Amino acid sequence: MKSGMLTYARYPFIVDAKKYLSQAYGYQVTLRDLADDKRVSDIAKQRLYDAIEKGEVRAFDGITAEESVASFYLAAAAVASADSRRLEEIFSRAEAKRAGEFLKSEDVETLLALAKNMGIKVVRSQVKIPWIQLRDGRVSYKALDFAVPVTDYLKVVAPAPEARWSLVNSMVKAGLVYMDRDTLRDFLVLTAEKAVLKIVGTAKAEDYKPRLLAQEALRALSAKDAKISVAGGSLNFEAFPPCMARLRSSAKTDEELYAYISFLAAIGAEEGIIAQEMARLLGVSQEVARKLTSGLLEAGLGSVYKPYNCKFMKDRDLCPVDCGASHPLLAYRRNLGRAECSQLARRA
Repeated sequence: MKSGMLTYARYPFIVDAKKYLSQAYGYQVTLRDLADDKRVSDIAKQRLYDAIEKGEVRAFDGITAEESVASFYLAAAAVASADSRRLEEIFSRAEAKRAGEFLKSEDVETLLALAKNMGIKVVRSQVKIPWIQLRDGRVSYKALDFAVPVTDYLKVVAPAPEARWSLVNSMVKAGLVYMDRDTLRDFLVLTAEKAVLKIVGTAKAEDYKPRLLAQEALRALSAKDAKISVAGGSLNFEAFPPCMARLRSSAKTDEELYAYISFLAAIGAEEGIIAQEMARLLGVSQEVARKLTSGLLEAGLGSVYKPYNCKFMKDRDLCPVDCGASHPLLAYRRNLGRAECSQLARRA
């Protein structure tokens, strides 16, 4: 089996994060410590963005095992505090898929050790099953070299297994479910998904809640639903719908400010950009605007407290011209698409 450091970097869900990090750093590490570490926080944020936007967390070249474990646990705690079952499933599936890419290159000893670490017993035990009938009438057999006790198997694939994982579609003999190496890898991916979900559940008991990171994840999820990418954090002000373009230059009332700032939050604007806009429109210092913005985002601006739809904007005389959309987010998405098409046309 590869060294523990390398394994933890690839599979951070197999280690007790707090215990491991405290031993590695030489002092008792708390979740707040991880949230206050900018590098760890940035990697955790990227893990969440990858999970939400791509469905798979990247490999992260150039980070240490400690940073991998720390960022994973911080991201898991953020998912836990977001209190969104959908986000929990997206995150656990994406982290498991990341693990699956590493599993493709692991040796048998590592696969067996990882299974054991996740509480699943896998043994080397071979059976051969009829696989293909050759033209001359002979039958080619396939070797299934690994076996999992039925009880352990059902812990992973239950309660609602896909047809592939149903016992009636598996080779079961003497209380063991047999599988080949490729199927074992896929089974371990499912096991990893359950392991990540368990860690998220455990993190819900943490005293410290990384709510700001949780709200960023929820905003990214809302932006994904509106088909707007937020991972880059950049904005295209030229793609703003007419209502937001006007509010950007002249928002004064509480209602106007909320309409504009909640829109920025919903499209994934970085906290610094929102604070800059708040300072400009309210005429306050950057420090005051930053604290105000941080509090609003942590409370759920852009995710719990969402932008007004076009009907409300029109009813409140906040819409200068009908742009043909039903929501400012949809108008922004449409305008972004048009801008991308124009760029491609110019390059052609």
